[in-house]
Amino acid sequence: FALNGEITIFWCDPNVFRNGTAHKRRKPKGHVGSTIPIEFTSDEQLPIDKDEMFMNVVQGSFNIEETEATYNLETKVVSYEMRFQVEMFEEFELHRFPYDRQFLQVFVRVNFSDYKFVARPPGFWGVNTNTKPHTRIALAPRIHTQYELFEPWIDRLHRAEGSVDPNTIFVGIPVQRYQSYFALNLIFPLFLITSLSLVALRMHPSALNDRVATILTLLLTSVAFKFILSSELPPTSYMTYIDRYLIGTFVWYVCLVIESVYVYVEEQDAGDAGDDGADEDEASRSKTIDSWFAWTLFATWIVAHVILIICVNCELVYKRWEDVMAENIEGNSRQKSKEAKLDAKDINPDDDDDDDDDDD
Repeated sequence: FALNGEITIFWCDPNVFRNGTAHKRRKPKGHVGSTIPIEFTSDEQLPIDKDEMFMNVVQGSFNIEETEATYNLETKVVSYEMRFQVEMFEEFELHRFPYDRQFLQVFVRVNFSDYKFVARPPGFWGVNTNTKPHTRIALAPRIHTQYELFEPWIDRLHRAEGSVDPNTIFVGIPVQRYQSYFALNLIFPLFLITSLSLVALRMHPSALNDRVATILTLLLTSVAFKFILSSELPPTSYMTYIDRYLIGTFVWYVCLVIESVYVYVEEQDAGDAGDDGADEDEASRSKTIDSWFAWTLFATWIVAHVILIICVNCELVYKRWEDVMAENIEGNSRQKSKEAKLDAKDINPDDDDDDDDDDD
């Protein structure tokens, strides 16, 4: 996803001119006041590493459109404003597809290691603290019809132990997939097709070929829907909600085939018993089993979908936003730890070899 943003950082530096950090620029004509425009001698003097400012950046996409730096001669406060454009990527979890919620995360990283970080600037700095962090988010047209956008928020990143990381600003953009498209174009047709398979149970138990042909035809139709779904989603190593629904329909068809074979055998046995002069009640046993099985499956099928509709309307199938955010932050922490280990291994590539020599 693309991000167009603007960030302003304030810090106090009485020696900004003495140590060669910056130099004065010519004031605009008509400029009055103690705030003057300045220009930094190098990017290293800034508390922002432009190459490390964002996580999950598409390589080569970061572009600074405009910068503006000012210095207040009275308060000794530097103000650095930057407008930028960047493309970022986020891995989506599809376990609950199509009832999934995603959390687009933006981590803005600065470097205040040499400064004393304050949550609110002192009053004498003259910084307007009445403004609140805000974001304006617009989804791209190609996904605007797929996701519903919720109110984003901005906060400083909280570490796992509960402390605040002063060097990272967190922007969370919650989005939720519109499930109605998949409900109307995939789940509902599958529901109707699978329900039609109950018609096979109303055929005479002796018509095994017709029964199995009808069931297998509907099964192949469901398999076609599976291929359509596979084209909509990237390959995953886990099952989504819709995958479980499809597998449930496949199990349904297998049960119908097994039941059809069973009542067919019962019908044949009853016919042989009739030839031997057995009671007619024995001959109708297969029809009773067939009718009982059909009504049981029908009731189970309807009740299961009523429960599904209730869970969707009450949002019980969705994961809580708090859990989504916690899992995403935990995943980023694991990724950071993994990257740190890989960097350490690159710095000391001979450590593993030394360990092997010691073992020998």
